[in-house]
Amino acid sequence: MFSPLADRAAVRKQEAMLVHVVDDDDAVREAVALLLACSGWRAALYPGAHPFLDALYAGRVAGDLLLLDLHMPAMDGATLLETLGARHLAPPTVVLTAAPECDLARRAWNAGAVAILAKPLDPALLLRTLAAAVATTRAKGNASRSHKGNP
Repeated sequence: MFSPLADRAAVRKQEAMLVHVVDDDDAVREAVALLLACSGWRAALYPGAHPFLDALYAGRVAGDLLLLDLHMPAMDGATLLETLGARHLAPPTVVLTAAPECDLARRAWNAGAVAILAKPLDPALLLRTLAAAVATTRAKGNASRSHKGNP
């Protein structure tokens, strides 16, 4: 059984982390935001790719992770991730989809998604995946910083 309070210790170090949640489904956005808040994360919510890009280009996006729905109108999640990657703006990204084996999921993976999770979401798996994405990103950042200046 999942308990945000029991899993809170696992994400305690991520308490200040901000997750950008991009999903066209209001119920999914609100449920994920509640889960994140109960687990010590902060969330910024966007109803689609274009509102996220508008905020990004306006300088209002500074965060640690992107939680991205794959199937959205106007611009799908794979296209958004490809756009961000082409501009070197893609944060570590976890993709959500009801169809993890589809071509869009493969495109998102090839565009740099760190994980693809199937809907309906397993709350504990989502929190573990986000924590692992942060840990991996921090480890890569620390490794690159330690190699700077070394031949």
